[in-house]
Amino acid sequence: MSNGSKICPQCGGLNSRDQDQCVRCGTPFPSAASAWGRAQLENLLGSEAPMTKLFVGFCCLVFALQTFDSRDLSILSAGPRWVILRWGALVPVIGVIEPWRILSATFVHFGVMHIVFNMMATIHLGKMLEGKVGSARFIVTVIVTAIAGFAASQAWDLNTGAPQIPTGGASGGISGLIGALVGNLYARRDPAYKQVFIQFVIYAVLMALLWSVNNAAHAGGFVAGVPFGYLFYKENRPWRLAWVFRIAAALCIVGSVASVVLCATSDVWRVQKAIEMQRMGR
Repeated sequence: MSNGSKICPQCGGLNSRDQDQCVRCGTPFPSAASAWGRAQLENLLGSEAPMTKLFVGFCCLVFALQTFDSRDLSILSAGPRWVILRWGALVPVIGVIEPWRILSATFVHFGVMHIVFNMMATIHLGKMLEGKVGSARFIVTVIVTAIAGFAASQAWDLNTGAPQIPTGGASGGISGLIGALVGNLYARRDPAYKQVFIQFVIYAVLMALLWSVNNAAHAGGFVAGVPFGYLFYKENRPWRLAWVFRIAAALCIVGSVASVVLCATSDVWRVQKAIEMQRMGR
């Protein structure tokens, strides 16, 4: 290899510098522009768990917008109903006409304590899982399981006639990450999966007893996460599907931003704001 060599980021195969794709797994090497873009992203987010940081950063951005709108930084309060509806909260009947809220609700948090605890859990789990399964698979897992969680919540509330209470938060996706960890440990035949599962159940029960939490979203996210972790470990040649997950990850990121933008431009929150202002005599 007179011109040097390069290592495939997917399978670790050694290639000559002039190769356009890996001789071992066939993965195309990124173009100069793509490599530059990836380098800039790593400079911005770092090379360790970048998608975890991106997810946390977007949750914090949405919370900052909520706080600016409500002019109130509360420990426990969600702020005015119109504010949380503007930035993506899910209400069962509204979710029927605006289905993107089953995704946007992931990024809405109800007070400082809510977002701090959720982001701490996301960072802890993200550091463990993103390094194991890769950034693309990580972001697909957390977004898809979050959607599954709020879809389960939506179905439960509509079929049981539950009160039309706004819901939101990253805990559905966090439960999905815990489920993925359990699935991964089970696939490895690591008995620690039992301990992680029991800890999740105890945590879920305690949260349900102490606070008003969305149990359906937690359960739905967890159940959806288990097969992700199991199948990721069972992949014999994960690089073969690397391009699929990169596309899926990009769609998840674009979809997440789009879901919040759609809520922010909806008439639903404007109607709610007018009602609240009228009640206050403004």
